[in-house]
Amino acid sequence: MFRLTLEGKTPTEIAKIFTKEQILIPRAYVAKTYGIYQTGYDTRYPYDWMGNSVASILRSKLYIGTLVNHRRSSKSFKNKKIIQLPEEQWIEVENTHEAIIDRETWDIVQKMVAVKKRPNKDGVSQIFAGLVKCPDCGRALSYNIGTYKDFEGSFVCNYAKNKGKKYCTWHYITYKALYQIVLTDIQSHVEL
Repeated sequence: MFRLTLEGKTPTEIAKIFTKEQILIPRAYVAKTYGIYQTGYDTRYPYDWMGNSVASILRSKLYIGTLVNHRRSSKSFKNKKIIQLPEEQWIEVENTHEAIIDRETWDIVQKMVAVKKRPNKDGVSQIFAGLVKCPDCGRALSYNIGTYKDFEGSFVCNYAKNKGKKYCTWHYITYKALYQIVLTDIQSHVEL
């Protein structure tokens, strides 16, 4: 899974590969190997991997030998509702077991998984997906495909697009302009 990510595959693509190769999903593997959790999944589809499951595994520190606890808690001893705690409150203990992925590989994979690359209807992933942010609200700029023949599309503030102008201003930049700015910046760094 980590090797495939390093090769540039997205979690969804990895899920499709695992489904096609009929690799058991984790719950089905535990049920088959240890005879427990027999009802924790749809037994008709033991090979039906999902992209979010792959992404969750790729983000888990268990594979670098770190145990993470105290991720959830109840509101109080009277209110038993479980709440998700912020990452700063998690308790992490390193080297509790042998790592199966080295830390350097894990760090690279975290950077790759953090950037969501969703292919468009033509199967092409947008190279700036997840990287462009609104200067006012800090939320992601979403890509709008062009409707004109020579227009390649633009990035607009997702918050303003979905909620309206009263929430954020209507920031946008064309794909060609952004591409040229980034290319010029890379070329200037190469010259240095």
